[in-house]
Amino acid sequence: MRLLLLSLLLISSCSKWFEVKSGNGQMYVNELTGDVFDLSVDKWMVGKEREIEISKGFSFKVKIPKIKPKDALRLFNKSKANAWIFRVTKINRGSKNAIGHVLYDLENLGSVTDSISIFVYYHAAAMSSEFRRAKCPAFKHDKRIDDIDLVTTGTKPTQLFANRRTPYTSSTMERPSFTPIIFSGDKSITGKYLIELALYNTKDKDLVSKWMSLNKMIVVESETDIRIASCNGVNTEDTINKRQSN
Repeated sequence: MRLLLLSLLLISSCSKWFEVKSGNGQMYVNELTGDVFDLSVDKWMVGKEREIEISKGFSFKVKIPKIKPKDALRLFNKSKANAWIFRVTKINRGSKNAIGHVLYDLENLGSVTDSISIFVYYHAAAMSSEFRRAKCPAFKHDKRIDDIDLVTTGTKPTQLFANRRTPYTSSTMERPSFTPIIFSGDKSITGKYLIELALYNTKDKDLVSKWMSLNKMIVVESETDIRIASCNGVNTEDTINKRQSN
């Protein structure tokens, strides 16, 4: 028991706490930074004998900026901000598409949770856990990620002001829970993935600050088509959809 308590204290002490300050009638989070880390490719063994390796997609973690409870209350009383919102945007060939959002309540910042894990999967794997268990991937998915990296965005510590109320909603808003947070990166996953952070009001669905880019973005340079001979002629999506409709 003592060892568990010590571990929790060590986890909590490793987190940086950001100050909430005020000036000229405005409140802001001072010298705010955001971190993206632990990037990895999620392997997927497929084929009738699980003999071929392809990719489900990739996963990464974002650091949760910690604010002390009394500062979170001050921030809420002044601006109605009650949550952080993280946004994952895919950038490919000049187009930008927000593929997912994660909400984290400021009232939970006193917990030992230090980070959030986010998964960006190919569409065939993002559909459901049943699709991910299939020996033959749906939608003829046969890709393996070959080249992926974290690249610095050059974002410096920022004074993030809580000084706006802009309506903002999306069908891709998730909260951390016992199930993984998975977003679809489409049938091809190559491109850049920018992760941003803002203050949010969950009741009125308003942005309460501007967006701030985190310190790194994810770049998927290349993917390779892998032949899965034993899955020729198999349409897994038809089987699963038929089963789900019954």
